[in-house]
Amino acid sequence: MKNCDFTACNLTGVDFTGCNLTGAIFLNAILAQNTFDGTKLEDIKIDQKNLQLFENAGIAVNTDQTGPMNISVNRSVLSRKGNTAV
Repeated sequence: MKNCDFTACNLTGVDFTGCNLTGAIFLNAILAQNTFDGTKLEDIKIDQKNLQLFENAGIAVNTDQTGPMNISVNRSVLSRKGNTAV
C-alpha cells in the first residue's frame, strides 16, 4: 500500500488508487497531518475520478462540510447535489 500524503489538503487530482480508503484510516491520516477548527474539515477538494473510489470504500462525501467526520467536495471541482450522511 502506498503512502498517501494529505498535507496540502487539496485532494483534487490525487490518485487514491491503491490507498486504504477505509473511513477511519483515511480520516485519521488527514487529521494527523492537518489542523482543523474542530467542527469542519475545511477546504478539502475531491475530484470526480476519486469520488467513486471514496463512495466504493463507504466514505461519506458531504458537499456542505457539516462535520469533522465528513470529507467535503468543492463545488467548483465537482458538481454534485445532495448530502450523504455518515
